[in-house]
Amino acid sequence: MTDGERPPLTGLPRLFSLAAITLAVLAGTLFIVVIVLGSGGVASIADVFGPIAIGATALGFLSAITALFYRRARTLAITALVILIPCLVLSLLTLVALHS
Repeated sequence: MTDGERPPLTGLPRLFSLAAITLAVLAGTLFIVVIVLGSGGVASIADVFGPIAIGATALGFLSAITALFYRRARTLAITALVILIPCLVLSLLTLVALHS
């Protein structure tokens, strides 16, 4: 490691930032699966993957907001939030669809 290089994240900032970005990718992937397979005629796929995607979105938001409090993890937390905002809209639509 050179003099100008910063050490890698460790401890809680690393845990929260990795959880936030992992859950953001998982939620986005699951919502894409629900949309693609749902438009292909498999209507029951939303019943299976919808609640999992909603849970991943909620946990991702909690992790990203917690990671915002750590200065070194802030960039990754903002990136995760940018991914999770469309997932939040899809979560609300999925909740409405599941209860109607």
